Amino acid sequence: MRNCGQLGTLLDGRAVPIDTWVPMPHMATVAIGPYRLRVELADEQTANAMPYDSTIPIVDGANLRVVPVPEQTLESLAELRLSGLLDVTARLAGADDEAGLEHALVDALVMIGDFSRAVVAERRIAGTVTSWGIRAAAAASSEDAAKPVSRTLLGEALDAGAMVRLDDNARFSGAESVMAAGTTAALAIPLGRKGRVLAVDTSERGARRASAAPFVNVVARLASLGLESLARRELSAELDEAHRAQARLLPSKQGTRGCVRWTMSSRPGLQVSGDLFAVFERPDRGSVVLLGDVAGKGAPAGMVMAATVAYAEAAIAEGAPLERVMQCIGTHIARGGAALEAKAGAFVTVFALEIAPDGTCCAVDAGHAMALLVRGGRVEKLEPEGGGPPLGAVIDFPYTSGPVNLAAGDRIVMFSDGISEQPNPAGVMMGYEPIIAALEGSSDTHEDVSRLLSLLERHAQGKPYVDDVTVASIVFERP
Repeated sequence: MRNCGQLGTLLDGRAVPIDTWVPMPHMATVAIGPYRLRVELADEQTANAMPYDSTIPIVDGANLRVVPVPEQTLESLAELRLSGLLDVTARLAGADDEAGLEHALVDALVMIGDFSRAVVAERRIAGTVTSWGIRAAAAASSEDAAKPVSRTLLGEALDAGAMVRLDDNARFSGAESVMAAGTTAALAIPLGRKGRVLAVDTSERGARRASAAPFVNVVARLASLGLESLARRELSAELDEAHRAQARLLPSKQGTRGCVRWTMSSRPGLQVSGDLFAVFERPDRGSVVLLGDVAGKGAPAGMVMAATVAYAEAAIAEGAPLERVMQCIGTHIARGGAALEAKAGAFVTVFALEIAPDGTCCAVDAGHAMALLVRGGRVEKLEPEGGGPPLGAVIDFPYTSGPVNLAAGDRIVMFSDGISEQPNPAGVMMGYEPIIAALEGSSDTHEDVSRLLSLLERHAQGKPYVDDVTVASIVFERP
């Protein structure tokens, strides 16, 4: 083609010099003034004989190496074919989950035609063993689908954190098998943050357009953003469900069970953190009260919280004493952490009370240490003897209880670290002393909870709660 100099002519995004003949590759885009044309050459041999600044090398031998694609090449956005990019974007936007997005990605890249195969591979590491799995693949033919994929190419892309290609200057492990299968060009680029790589290759001879590598690079970036968006959406849905499950397991804000009456409040933080509060009734009308906090965040913490309440209910129903209840819960958590989808070493801090119908009270503090005794308007820390580590930290730990002198009208206020460790805008945590001061002079369970929540709001000054916030005030009532 020749630019006659009247309207201005672009070939694949580049200005064509006036009065100069330039070759037109197959499937090139020509812009003449406001018009855009796509060149489709009927003679494939002629098309392949007309190279145009190819960034994808034609590999004729096995002496290859993996090299980064220059950043300036990846940023040649003017060379991208807008119509193809819009089509890929629409396909990615229509995906409902990660698998759907990855399959849409490889299908679209093969359909565009620069490469005859596209795969999404995932690196899996188990101890010292590294393996790769194919999550999605598309190919123009059965022969293309059967070709091997270079492990080195995939690994180099992840290690470099950028697009890499097969180059023809040095030998690398595995190149011979790839070349023997007929691969002439290949690219790989990291996809998201989960050890996944997008790889494209072809066995066709001849040059590809200069925009091939930038196009794949931008499409991979779009796919990575899509995967992150889906992950956030799935996490949000998961956290919402965990919040609802957590709320269903909590008792009402006010109630009576056995020989105790309570007022409580539980507010979610930025993530589900597994705060728990539960009141159980013994057959003799005595009561067992638990308030605790699961280590960790997110849905797994919510699952451990639910399991803790379930284990406690089962042990209490069997008539186990408070110390044995705590031991059973701790052992179940320590041995079943993986099944609960919790990280190794997950544990739960719990403050547990048992109050008999005659007012006799004992307590077990499993690493929680956040309970106060409110008596006659005065407040003191409740630090019973015995206790032990957080539940789940040690299998079959023999917890011991300590007596609590509980007089008529005395209240026990328990809370999670979402109150004591909430920072203000300056980053200063609440601490213990303001909590004690806020409760002095309080007259009943409702006022106890209301004062602490007001204290928290003043301290946070509008800053979101970084952790779940749970507070409960308990008072003994003879049945």
